[in-house]
Amino acid sequence: WIDLDKPLKKQLDKYALEPTVFFGVVFYVPFVSQLQQEITRYQYYLQLKKDILEGNIPCTFEQAIHLAGLAVQADFGDYDQYESQEFLQRFALFPVGWLQDEKMLEEATQKVALLHQKYRGLTPPDAEMLYMQEVERMEGYGEETYPAKVKVNFTEGLCQSMFYKYDNLFPFSVIILFICRWHDIANMTHNKSFFALELANKEETIQFQTEDMETAKYVWRMCVARHKFYRLNKCSL
Repeated sequence: WIDLDKPLKKQLDKYALEPTVFFGVVFYVPFVSQLQQEITRYQYYLQLKKDILEGNIPCTFEQAIHLAGLAVQADFGDYDQYESQEFLQRFALFPVGWLQDEKMLEEATQKVALLHQKYRGLTPPDAEMLYMQEVERMEGYGEETYPAKVKVNFTEGLCQSMFYKYDNLFPFSVIILFICRWHDIANMTHNKSFFALELANKEETIQFQTEDMETAKYVWRMCVARHKFYRLNKCSL
């Protein structure tokens, strides 16, 4: 993510071989129904659809079909506006690399076409909302995952190496063997390849050793931003 407090050119020169800048959602909300403005809901829908199509949020076959049907209704409106539904074959309906077999892809597309007919009369904003509400219930929504070695400095000793993940949603932040809530975190620091959490009201520090210094700094920056977002919005959200 671009750091808005630093010059854009400097960041692109450092990290991007062929700079391409696009908008995306940094802060995921726990309930999409709390998004008040229509344009915000639309941009949020586009982000979640991108997350699904790029495979960032895993889904079952049934979920993928259901979401694709809602997306077609949201993006194209009622099916009877078109002479046929063959146009669906030209658009990305399913996660990338998801269906390699042509016959299975054709069958899945036919199921989406039937759902498109079923959703006739559903307005695009309503279809977008149903899509988002389906995604918000899925495992992986609002999460980024990184491999790290974890050390917990308290009486029970050292955790083994594992995958940790922090959650964009509040009230949760870091998930290891237990849930660590945003309001339990007093401070976050990074040093070289290490990222550490200092817990409030507990004599505990959770330390992560990431792959490199840049990863530790990135995770620290993202967690600090989400921590601030939670504190600013915990009353309204």
